[in-house]
Amino acid sequence: MRYSRIFACCVGILLILTNCSIYAESLLEVYRHALVNDPQFKQAQANLYAAQENLPIARAALLPLLNLQANVAYNNQNYTQDAAFAENGDYTSTALYLNLNQPILNYGLWKSLESAHASVKSATATYCYAQQDLIVRTVKAYLSVLQANDILKYTRASKAAFAEEYDNAKQKHDVGLASVTDVYDAQARYDHAVAQEINNINSLENNLEALHEITNHYYQVLNGLSEKGIPLSTPIPDNIDLWAQKAAAQNYRLQSQHFNVESAKANIGVQAANNLPTLELQGTFSDQRQYDRTLLITNKNEDLVYQLSTIALGVNWDIFSGGSVIAETRQARYQYAASSAEEETIYRQVVSATRQAFLGVILTARKYRLMFPQLDHPKAPWHRPKPAIRLALEHYWMFWTTPLSCIKINKPMP
Repeated sequence: MRYSRIFACCVGILLILTNCSIYAESLLEVYRHALVNDPQFKQAQANLYAAQENLPIARAALLPLLNLQANVAYNNQNYTQDAAFAENGDYTSTALYLNLNQPILNYGLWKSLESAHASVKSATATYCYAQQDLIVRTVKAYLSVLQANDILKYTRASKAAFAEEYDNAKQKHDVGLASVTDVYDAQARYDHAVAQEINNINSLENNLEALHEITNHYYQVLNGLSEKGIPLSTPIPDNIDLWAQKAAAQNYRLQSQHFNVESAKANIGVQAANNLPTLELQGTFSDQRQYDRTLLITNKNEDLVYQLSTIALGVNWDIFSGGSVIAETRQARYQYAASSAEEETIYRQVVSATRQAFLGVILTARKYRLMFPQLDHPKAPWHRPKPAIRLALEHYWMFWTTPLSCIKINKPMP
């Protein structure tokens, strides 16, 4: 019976360790969760869908407009004898009106369509930028959890060492081999490590909450970085100006603002067109009927039918509108200038950030090669494959009554 219990406990522990290894969340899986649950990315996606509707809305204004109106009325006629063509009394009437308008020449509508095209392109670039931003935010949050866990493990190891030093100092003091000052110093180092551990636990919890904010998941198991390491390679090609040019040409944030500038430029034409004449084709058809009317001429009850069809060219020109068109056009020009200045600002930020990132990578690689020359050795960690580190998370809320939260490292057997 005793051996069966021991065997059952061993099997349970093995299953727990196996589950931790199987259900460890990798960075790719965490990103997939973020892709589905991140509210900022959902907002960018909804904004894209909303902006895409600007194009059919603007295009609809250039297509024919067909309008139908109809009514049924009950009438009571009471004319004088001289003015009447039918006897007075009650009768029923119906009316049907069909109107067709087709813009032929409208400069403002075409500029609105141009502005809509630019706004859709801008929203698409913004959506692509949101995708890249989601990747960056997810990776930062993921690595921050791993970093906070490593710091906490280091602090706990230091605390254990300080606790041992404190015990040794007390034992030496009891036998007269150490002064009370040594005991107090050892206790101070231990107390500082305890306080640092509490602070690091809070930092780990905060980073876990930041990851949850993006993914809407609380993770119990996370995969760590591979033991193969990350090679400290420099950018290829080694040309800072070329990288700056690529960033200026491919940065989605800059592209989005560029299309905003084009949209603002088209809006100038939209406002100025309000002072230009428009030409449209107009077609109408009307059908009016009066039922059961007694005509005075024939003294018979008849249904009166009146139908009219027309087709015309209509011109509309607002010659003077109180100066609003001039003011709105001037306002659109200022908005275009502001949008252009914003594009230049983003361009300089992108180029500056790219050059700083390039120099930062070069500096970091050189610094670590000087500090650790073995990193360039053919037997460096990334030159030989090793199993990846698994990180299992045990999450506790009350650190003063339960074991403190930490990510445990489980290395698979070689």
